[in-house]
Amino acid sequence: MSQIARRMGLARQNVQRLADALEKEGVVLYAPNPDHQRAKLVCLTKRGRKAFEELGRLQATWANEMASHVRHSDMKGALEVIRKLRSALQPRRAA
Repeated sequence: MSQIARRMGLARQNVQRLADALEKEGVVLYAPNPDHQRAKLVCLTKRGRKAFEELGRLQATWANEMASHVRHSDMKGALEVIRKLRSALQPRRAA
């Protein structure tokens, strides 16, 4: 739970509540964690994998539709701006 929360920038308690709700719906299940006895692993069930794959297909369709409204040259320019911003956000290394 803690690892999921950190990666998503969310409070662990909120992630726990969501995971509990998903478990009740049969989308995820908790499994033993060999690296930490008290912390359980969150695993997708067969139903969860199907939902995840369907959401991926829907997201790809949506993203392609959105991209169809933008010229290739504009996309390249936007990507370059994102790369520059990402580089600026990287921690500076001491010389």
